This record gives sequence, C-alpha cells and structure tokens, in this order.
Amino acid sequence: MRRLFATFVALSLLMSMFTGVFAPVPEARAAGPVAVVLGTAGNFVVLAKSGISTTGSTHVTGDIGVSPAAASAITGFGLTMDKSNTFSRSSLVTGKVYAADYHPPTPHNMTTAVSNMETAYTAAAGVTAPAPVVGLGAGNIGGMTIAPGVYKWSTGVTIPTNVTLAGGANDVWIFQIAQTLDISSAQKVILSGGAQAANIFWQVAGQTTLGTTSVFNGTILDLKAIVLNTGATLNGRALSQTAVTLDASTVSASVAAPVPVPVPAPTNMVYHQTFFIGYPDGLFKPERNVSRAEVAAALTRALGLGWSNTKPSYPDVPATHWASGYIQIMKDEGIMLGDTSGTFRPDAPITRAEAAAALLRMLKVAPIQNLTASSFKDVPVTNWAAGYIEAMQKNGYITGYPDGTYKPTVNILRSEFTAIADRTLGREISNSSQVTGLGKDIRWPDVPASHWAYLYILEASTPHTVANAVKLNRTIVLKTKTIPLFSDGTSIVTIHKAGDVLTAIVPVDGLLPNGSTPAARKVTVVITNKLKP
Repeated sequence: MRRLFATFVALSLLMSMFTGVFAPVPEARAAGPVAVVLGTAGNFVVLAKSGISTTGSTHVTGDIGVSPAAASAITGFGLTMDKSNTFSRSSLVTGKVYAADYHPPTPHNMTTAVSNMETAYTAAAGVTAPAPVVGLGAGNIGGMTIAPGVYKWSTGVTIPTNVTLAGGANDVWIFQIAQTLDISSAQKVILSGGAQAANIFWQVAGQTTLGTTSVFNGTILDLKAIVLNTGATLNGRALSQTAVTLDASTVSASVAAPVPVPVPAPTNMVYHQTFFIGYPDGLFKPERNVSRAEVAAALTRALGLGWSNTKPSYPDVPATHWASGYIQIMKDEGIMLGDTSGTFRPDAPITRAEAAAALLRMLKVAPIQNLTASSFKDVPVTNWAAGYIEAMQKNGYITGYPDGTYKPTVNILRSEFTAIADRTLGREISNSSQVTGLGKDIRWPDVPASHWAYLYILEASTPHTVANAVKLNRTIVLKTKTIPLFSDGTSIVTIHKAGDVLTAIVPVDGLLPNGSTPAARKVTVVITNKLKP
C-alpha cells in the first residue's frame, strides 16, 4: 500500500466617422475594442448546437463539436469512434470530433463550450467602447478599407466585392449585425498591415452565408445558421447557436501571431494543493481502480484536514493502517460511511455509486428524495444511491455513458474519480494552453496530453497557482471551517515543483470569521512519495 501526499509548509504572493460607400475608412484610435473572450468555445473551429453537416471534399483543421445534439447530428464526415469513446475522428478533420453523447468528460466539456459561445455572442453584441460606427455603407461594405473598431448595423450586411481590414497584429474589429451576413461568390475579406483573423469578430443575429469559393476571415458568432457554399474558405471559427453547413469547404483555426504584451500583476493568486497523486514508480495508472481508503485520503487532502489521531471507529481499520487517520476524518465529517455491518472495507475498490454519494455528502447537498424517474436507465429509483446520483447529475458533476447508463456498481477508475472530484471542487483547467511551468518531474508518462483525463489529472496531481482565480458561488462547509472554492477556469495556471516558495491565498485555510477570503500567505511546496505497508 502506498501513502502519497503533497504538503505545503507556511513560511510568513474613436474612431473617425466614414463618408461614402467606397471611400477608405480613416485609421482608428490606438485604443480600440478589447477582443471578445471565447472561453473554451475557442477550442473549436466549428461548434454548433443542433448539427454540423458536409458534402464534398471539405477539410477542417482543428476540433469540431455539437451540443446538446448527439453525434448523429454530425453528418457527412464518416466518423470513427476513438477507443476512449470521448471523441471520434474523420478523414475530413485534422483534429477531433466531439458530441454531447460521448463518454465523460465530453458532455460536460461540450456544455461548457456552448455556454461560453453564447456568452461570447452576448458580449460581442454589447460592446460599446469605443463608440460603434453605426450603419456604415447602409450595410454594403464591399470595396471598403475598414480600420479597427466597433461597427453596428440594424440591417443585414453584404460584401458584394472584396473588403479590406487594415490594421496591426493587436488591433481588433467587432461587427454587430442585427440581420444576415452575406459575402458573394469569389469575393474576399482581405487582411492587411498585419491584421489577424483571430482578432476579428462577426456577431450575427441572422444567417451567415459564404458564397461559392469566397474567402472569409474572422470568428463568426451566429445566433442562427452558418452556411459555407461550395469551395468557400473560412480562416477563423464558425460558432453557431443552430447549425453549420459545409460544402467542399476549408475551415482552419485563426491564431494570432504572438505579440509581447505586459503582463498585469494578478489581483489574487490562489494555491491549489495536490490531493490525488501517482505511484512511487512515477506512473499515475489512470485505468486502475481506486480503493475506499485512497478516496478517503484524497478528499481529506483536498480539504486540508490533515490527520486524525482519534482511535479508529471501524474494526477493520486498525491504527496501523496507512489511511486510518484519513478514514476517521471522513467518518467524523459524515462524508464517507461504513457498511451496514459496521465495517469500512478500506482496501475494497470504491464503486461509481459510492464515489458519487461521498462527493455529494462533501458538498453538503441533499440527495433527491422520492424519485419517480432516473436519468440513467441502469439506476432504478429503488437503488440506494439513486438520489445521490441524480443530484450529482443535475448539478453537472457526473455524466453517464453514451448508452444512457451510469454503471453504479462498477468500480470507478482513477481517471474517472479524478475528473468527478475536480468538477465537484470546482477545480477544472479549461485548456492546456493556459498551463505554464510544467516540469518533467511532475508529469505522468502514462497520461499523455491526448488522454481524455489529462487536464483533470494534471490539476489534481500537481501543486499549482491560479492567477486571478474566479471565486465560485458555493463553499464546502465542514465542522471546523468553511472552504471557499476557486476555479482554475481560463486563468493562467502555473505548475510548481518541490521547493518553490510562493505567496498565495490557500483556500483550505477556510474563510475568516467575518466570511471573507483568507489573506495570501507564503507557502513552500513539498512533494513526498512514500510507500507504506
């Protein structure tokens, strides 16, 4: 049996106005609009709620996905499911294909991405600084050269001839269009002066249509459908709140060229300690089962509750057991309970039902009572854990399998437990690109970046700080303290190694007596792996 823990030791962290439909537009003021934040929707080049279809020799570079629609709403791509069941592949897509009915954590990730897409659409529509240029060209912007800024129409917008967006690599364009957006066949949105497609946002309330062999640049945030006709090219993203239709089209992600910018000092730095680590041989073993003792240890570490020297309450947990102190804390907090015979079974694998129940008790959320129907076909309302599983599902902490089952009696895998625990604690990293400071001594060779649970395992098994962390609107209430929860979200996450000294808010210190967040303090990161009998 192993005993693995990560500890931290306290040591005392306007534009000008425009004239004439065909006149060049004057250069914008240096202070242009701020780029629209896409969140995890930015991980996709094509994202839709109701479906993605294609005909002809389409090619997409980047990931695509649908939600809440199922994989059956992705047509024409000839999908092949990956063995993880979390994504599929297509010969037309250089990237991965995701759908709401794939294996966890894909449903949760897709729900988040679609929510971020909707938020980005609303944010783009609401930009008012600098003041929008209203009704440019009465909606016909063909032949113009347009400087960075915000442009607003109560009508549709047409591009019957080439239009040029001229500006630097950091400049941003936001187009707010109340009706449709159309570019004619063989016409182009041309970029000049270093302008980047990643900094161009087309917020469209009606349908967007790209004509045959047209070339378009920028991210399309559309309330309705996005249609790329035969041979159309999109250098950007097609993010639709209905459907995306392609026909021998080319779509590739727009990525801004790296530009050095000052990094503002974070308003807060939050430290997330390790709570679920790998083995002394350097492996994480994501497909191995988790014992009840390991879960007790993981949750105790996650909550910063230390070790109990109280005499063990269970006859099958002697004081010499490597996890006896952790198990006693879980028992005293009412988070993990023994069985009807009075034993704890510390070395037995924990089932998916037991894990769901323990995590719901940790949140102090009541199971749903008097269920008349279950979200999972293999969890009857008479199952002892049905109320726990239903409550976890309703709160978005767990998802079932593509076949509509939860498999409550199946032993949970280390990867699955890590994902559910991260979600419950609000500790989820949205994208690997936001992670810095990775060192070879704290990564797992059996968990490559392509593994479905890579970010979950990275979060739980490596001590890290989160710059400008978002405080969630829920807490974990324990007998001795109330712990605030801070999300990794889309903030910069810095992975730390043993010996690092940092200054940060440590959430497991608990809220102050007046209910405020604890002040930042110095901590030293210490990682120790020990094998115990």
